[in-house]
Amino acid sequence: MGTLASPPREGPLPTGDLGRLDADGLWLLGRKKDMILRRGVNHYPSLLESLLAENGINASLVGIFDATAQDERIIVAHTGPADTPFAELLGEAAPDHVLHLDSLPRSGRQHKVDKQALRKLARERFGVPG
Repeated sequence: MGTLASPPREGPLPTGDLGRLDADGLWLLGRKKDMILRRGVNHYPSLLESLLAENGINASLVGIFDATAQDERIIVAHTGPADTPFAELLGEAAPDHVLHLDSLPRSGRQHKVDKQALRKLARERFGVPG
């Protein structure tokens, strides 16, 4: 693959996607970047988390790839009331699942939200096939 002004590209094409290639084909497993691609629309968790924070909601968004649906699911993990109106607040980025937690998992020296831990918890709790 290349442009009209360049020769065809050799080797892998960096797309930002995570996947695996096996005897059954290519399996997309998610994204390297903090972006969720659902139904062909890009959703940026950091922007959506800021919107929620402006409304007093402590939450984190992650995407997990659903192998059955061949699309990403949006997960919101939060520590607030169970009746928080995420669909109303997030519109097109409304979550497929909501994780209500006592606290968000954190890691590292800066105690950032551990999104890998949230993805693992969401897969287990909601039975999302990977």
